Amino acid sequence: MVLGAWHFAHVSRGASLWGGVLSGMGVGSVIGGLIGLRWRPTYALRAAQLTFVPFAALPAALAISLPYAACVCAAVLAGIGSALFGVLWETLLAREIPAGLRARIGAYDAFGSICLLPAGYALAGPMASLIGADGMLGISGAFVVLATITALLPRTIRNMRSS
Repeated sequence: MVLGAWHFAHVSRGASLWGGVLSGMGVGSVIGGLIGLRWRPTYALRAAQLTFVPFAALPAALAISLPYAACVCAAVLAGIGSALFGVLWETLLAREIPAGLRARIGAYDAFGSICLLPAGYALAGPMASLIGADGMLGISGAFVVLATITALLPRTIRNMRSS
């Protein structure tokens, strides 16, 4: 988010262009949510992880300076993937975690997913200063893919059937 805004800060109408990209992400989120209402994958945990891979499309598109329309399309893909992941993940938590543990698991999940965001935002600028904003965007996209694939390495995760 920080480097995406920076990416457009140096061009004419940059704020409007970045707003268009974020709107594309919002449209993708609605589409992903609608898909999530109907989709019932057999291996929901595997599907949840794989649906997050498209989130890497936006930083990758910005890193290699794709045309604006391609960046908006990448944002739509990122929104679809993010929303689908959220639907599948929250459904899995509700189905698979015993009721007495949901609050604790939810707290850990929120801490890892939301509470650490400010640290990432704070580090984005200094890291971009060291290696360049495009390099940092590329690393961000690669990290999303690598983390997702790494999470799927354990067979118990890959092969967990939905209940």
